[in-house]
Amino acid sequence: FDEKTGVLAHSLGVVAFGEAQLRYILSLVAKDTKLYNRINTAKTNFDDVEEKLIFFKTIESVQGQETENLILSLTYGRDRNGALRLMFGELNRDALGKCIFNVAVTRAQSRVTVIHSVKPEEMGGNPRIAFIRDYLLLVRRFSEGGRGQFLSGVPERGEHFVKSVANFVIGCGYDKERVVINYGVTEGSVKIPVAVLSKDLQTAELGIWCEQPVMKKYDFFDYNLRYYRSLQGRGWNMYRVFAHDWTDNRRHEEEALLNALKKYVK
Repeated sequence: FDEKTGVLAHSLGVVAFGEAQLRYILSLVAKDTKLYNRINTAKTNFDDVEEKLIFFKTIESVQGQETENLILSLTYGRDRNGALRLMFGELNRDALGKCIFNVAVTRAQSRVTVIHSVKPEEMGGNPRIAFIRDYLLLVRRFSEGGRGQFLSGVPERGEHFVKSVANFVIGCGYDKERVVINYGVTEGSVKIPVAVLSKDLQTAELGIWCEQPVMKKYDFFDYNLRYYRSLQGRGWNMYRVFAHDWTDNRRHEEEALLNALKKYVK
């Protein structure tokens, strides 16, 4: 927050696990006069939708917003008797809960701060909330060793990432000659990072758009978002993979890509 201009330089989102918790967080913000005034001043000086600058949401309702910095509040703790009840509402509902959780924790563009009072070891072996336990373990590992421990190598301009996605497709049982890197219909057309061709190799049944650094050759937004949407609008079967997700949430990303392959590729 810039005191002179009254502008918040980086967007911020706060996500709580429930309505009661969110109301409590908002009450604390309201009691902090300096913080409360900063937020209102920043909103006043922001010339777009307020939620693009700062938002306070429950985990079920934060389904579309993105923010540079996310504070994720998982503070379900012990009751007055010291008992730990692992009841997380909609999140206890297997696939639906996992989907809600994954959407919420991927809202951040730059940084996630996780606030939690429950340790992953205390969550037991309940399969319905295993994804929350696994996430807390990942958070702990990341905070102790940083991002570098998750990378097998430094990709050169995204090539390692694209080859990794292509190799996964081949490993799913699709013939190697059907999986083409840097696929383009004509010499001057937009190249699709990975395409899976039909059995007769005449058409592309699925285009897999892998996020890539573009240096100065293209605009990043054009290359990684608009080109993808444009191809979709023209009737292409497209699936998008982000490098960040492929690195940090590999198992989930592989499952989702496999489902896309089963849906579109004969």
